[in-house]
Amino acid sequence: MKKIKNQNIIVSYNSDGLPSLDTNTKLVRHQLQEMRSIVYGIKYLAGEIKTQEEIINDVPRSRVSMCGNTLGINKDTEISLAYTKHNKNAVVSGVHKCGSVWRCPVCSYKISRQRQIELYRLFIAAQSVGIRMSFITFTIRHDKKHSLASSINVLNESFRKMQRNRNFRNNIAPFYFGLCKAMEITYGANGWHPHLHVLYFHNSNIEEQQQESFCKNICSEFFNQKEVKNRGTRLKNQVWKIVDNSQDLANYISKWDSSKEIASANFKTTFQTKKGGYTPFGLLRACRARIKGFDMRAVYKLFSEYASVTKGKHHLHISKGLKDFGRLFDIMITSDREVLDVNVEADEILYKLPVALWRRIYFRGHIPELLNLIESCENNQEAKKKVFYYLKDNGYLLQRKVNIGSYDELILLDDLYLKKEDFLKKNLNYVNSGGGIYANV
Repeated sequence: MKKIKNQNIIVSYNSDGLPSLDTNTKLVRHQLQEMRSIVYGIKYLAGEIKTQEEIINDVPRSRVSMCGNTLGINKDTEISLAYTKHNKNAVVSGVHKCGSVWRCPVCSYKISRQRQIELYRLFIAAQSVGIRMSFITFTIRHDKKHSLASSINVLNESFRKMQRNRNFRNNIAPFYFGLCKAMEITYGANGWHPHLHVLYFHNSNIEEQQQESFCKNICSEFFNQKEVKNRGTRLKNQVWKIVDNSQDLANYISKWDSSKEIASANFKTTFQTKKGGYTPFGLLRACRARIKGFDMRAVYKLFSEYASVTKGKHHLHISKGLKDFGRLFDIMITSDREVLDVNVEADEILYKLPVALWRRIYFRGHIPELLNLIESCENNQEAKKKVFYYLKDNGYLLQRKVNIGSYDELILLDDLYLKKEDFLKKNLNYVNSGGGIYANV
């Protein structure tokens, strides 16, 4: 395999002459272990907030509130807790995943990380064959009298109308073959601020001067839409940049990557964007941290509006032309559900936990601590031992007999109707978590 350096990007080629599309670990800026407690803390708050529609229809629980603590679609009777030795990751299988990239920080984080990898691979492939890229932000004027729904409608409709008009089709569309469009939503002193971040992939024969003209023309075309002008939007607010290197791509990803405000350890940059706005997850995190000036009821109302408006809307769209280009390099764009349902091969299942026990651990807020504990272990045996004593020390397993066997014999049974005598007849020790959970130790 040979390597060449192309515009600050190292491109590896395999024996077939195609680029070897390795992922850039620098784009995955924070490991899950470092910010798991923050993500779950925000998730608990997000799960409590219902949309107006859910309140009217008397929905007992939102999808987010059930994510991670109920059985998944396969309807297994137990939750599997496993350990992968090669990357020392804790793996949980059998739980329901809501898949809401807008409302659930856990699902959003996982999906965003996969989108980072896919976009970086597309970027490497494009640069390897001399394709240029442009990054354009489309925005509209906004203030507190504008609802989030009205602003998103104006933004999306104006973008669609721009693409359908004759001037765009004749003078702009021929200069690109694919795009990646993402929506970012923030809230600040002037109310809700939705905006589109679009990464254009140009045809290989475009020159630098033509690329700059393309950016200027498409910004003008969007600005000239009636709904945009009626808002009093300025042309200078439509920002464009030519993407030359991986840092430019990272800047694009950071605009819509939901993990940036929930993974960052720096609160100042986490809660507030550079222009003073707050992402919805940033608002929840600020409330959880009890930052002065944040009213819990007001934030809940804002997040409820945000959840209602974004329901069913795409967070990130990759055009058919870009997907077709990716297939030439064996880059397949997965759906959100495929990202969440991917089967992670674990070296060994540590324990199968009954749903009742898992839910107790979940609602007591111990999931992050438990998973981090597993990932701190060097092997399966150490992980088994630490999990057993963690459950025991935190009151999930109350020892009824002094003589405890090997920790690797721990088997939790989700059967609330078996009697103590039935276990003793089978020479099983009796361990009760307080909720009718038994164990053989």
